[in-house]
Amino acid sequence: MVASLSALADAPAFTFYNIMPYAPGHEEQSAKDMVEYRERTGNDICLYSLSIHAEGRPAMRKAGEMVESYRKLNRLLKGSGVKLGILLQSTLGHWLRQDTEQEQWTRTVDIEGNAKRFCPFDPDFRAYIAEVVRQLAAEHPAMVMGDDDIRAFSPKMECFCQLHVAEFNRRTGKSLTAAELRKAVSGGKKGDETFDAFVKLQRDTITGFAAHIRATLDSVDPAIPGAACMPGWPYERAWSPRTAEAFAAKGQQPILRIANAYYCESTPDGLAAGSVGTMACLAYHRGFPNLLDESDTCPHNIWSKSASTLHQKLAMAAACGLNGSKIWYVNGHKAGHPVSRHYTDMLARYRGYHNALAAAVRGTEMLGVVTPVYARFPLGVSDIVTRSALAGRVLGRLGVPFRCEMDLSKDGIWCISGEDMVKNLGDDDLKRIFAHRVIVDSKAAIALTKRGLSNLTGVKATPVRASAYTSEFVPEIGLSCGYSPRWSPPVTFEPEAGAEPFAYLILRKYSSAKDYERVMPSGLIFRNALGGMVATTIYNASMHAWEQAYEARQDYLAYVLGRLGGADAEYQLMNAQPAQLVARRGDGFDLLTVFNYSYDAMENATLRCARTPRSVERLDDHGTWRAVKFTPAPGGRIVVDGDVAICGVAAYRIGRTQFGQND
Repeated sequence: MVASLSALADAPAFTFYNIMPYAPGHEEQSAKDMVEYRERTGNDICLYSLSIHAEGRPAMRKAGEMVESYRKLNRLLKGSGVKLGILLQSTLGHWLRQDTEQEQWTRTVDIEGNAKRFCPFDPDFRAYIAEVVRQLAAEHPAMVMGDDDIRAFSPKMECFCQLHVAEFNRRTGKSLTAAELRKAVSGGKKGDETFDAFVKLQRDTITGFAAHIRATLDSVDPAIPGAACMPGWPYERAWSPRTAEAFAAKGQQPILRIANAYYCESTPDGLAAGSVGTMACLAYHRGFPNLLDESDTCPHNIWSKSASTLHQKLAMAAACGLNGSKIWYVNGHKAGHPVSRHYTDMLARYRGYHNALAAAVRGTEMLGVVTPVYARFPLGVSDIVTRSALAGRVLGRLGVPFRCEMDLSKDGIWCISGEDMVKNLGDDDLKRIFAHRVIVDSKAAIALTKRGLSNLTGVKATPVRASAYTSEFVPEIGLSCGYSPRWSPPVTFEPEAGAEPFAYLILRKYSSAKDYERVMPSGLIFRNALGGMVATTIYNASMHAWEQAYEARQDYLAYVLGRLGGADAEYQLMNAQPAQLVARRGDGFDLLTVFNYSYDAMENATLRCARTPRSVERLDDHGTWRAVKFTPAPGGRIVVDGDVAICGVAAYRIGRTQFGQND
């Protein structure tokens, strides 16, 4: 036995788990790749990717070749400083087998009645998995990580095989056939007795399979650390921590890679929407000790994701509060070809950067406009990404910090945007939120009015197009935001008593006329009976780019945030290009991380600050905080020296003054 747990005992704040491709017959090249990766990046954990799901007959023939390849590689790396582990890249299987000969073991059956993978209840399959894991454990790997094929769908819900149906009937006292159970589950939902019992069986199947692997590891070397990967299936995300706990060795904190990949990227600012899912997952699993980023570059090369945007993805993970990342094939060879060394170059250039950023995050709290995470079933974190579009599509592109919370009693500036968000929150949930400061967009305002809850906002919103107008105007600051008639918001606002308009739709006789007529309030502040302060805006995420992606909208959002006030409104990035600002509050300092989503560099970062900082430091490429100059500018802004690269990142540590000092 070796003390494998020591491989994780002194883990940095941000740990990289580099998956290396299976390369039978090329172990010497793989060893050279891993040593070079460690020397250049400083990261030492490499996991050899082994797909041990049963293929061919006998299945142990393929598995034996994989075990032997791992043994060769392990011997070659002795004394190198590389901590070689294993990714069980496929045990239940990511895909259907194509082999002509197959083991005659029980297959999983999905909700449509199709036979798929081998069932984890089958005793012969379980014995096969145990034997392979036992042989691998004898090599004392630095870690064993189960991949996200350990799940209960393929991709449809399973399992309805005879073994599972029998277990379901035993648990429930029912006597359903497979067809009857599939029908009941297909038409069921949370709260339905049969549906809930079946989902629990799914959950127990997966955690039980993970526990089976853990027990096998323990029979050889109980010190081998374990980890798990969260599947992308929404409701399985809720119980994935239990799978990670089942994989963990005794005395080891569990490790879980979350499902938040962003690969095959189309535009850089897609990371803004993806970060909502990351924050939502962190909120849902608050308190779980080790959550890793899914920095998957599938298909694991530069065609999928550039090195610059991978750096952004890793920095976003650290800024949000994740503990590390599972990266793929960095500095490896695949099918004889070296996988793009751009990733290696990037990690070498930023050696220490992501770890230093993650270390600075520890002990801080996130600031920003709050998107609620609703504890519904299934847990649709992927739905939150799209449905909370004001965060990902607007705030994350116009420099307004945002965050996610599940505790609806927390103070802050909450954001209720879109009909779906209102639909998925109960009346009690909404009342708890509306006791705080709240931004409501017109889509949500319509849904709230239909629910009979306009008393929370002070605005009755109806889906009737307003009368003719030429623009939106905020009189207090003289700000005009244009609307094209084609993209006019199809809503009419009727203020209730006590609602204070701060913006209006106006009509000018011609485009440059100084005189105008007020058509209707388009933005209102209201203090409701719950003590909440609510800003309702006609502005919403579904408007055309002409109405939202420009400088006037940055100023508009700054004004609205300023009216609501509080810590969540203290910062905004004001550079006139698509960018995201992640803000956190520490003891005496604030941590601001800028993500430039433009193909143009920023000459500097222009930040709106509620108070002038006493100092500004910037994290250099190698993870050292260095003082930088900044210049106060009109409008409560500072201009920080130093550019932010194309698709780049800049992290700043702001020395806070007390209010009243140098404001």
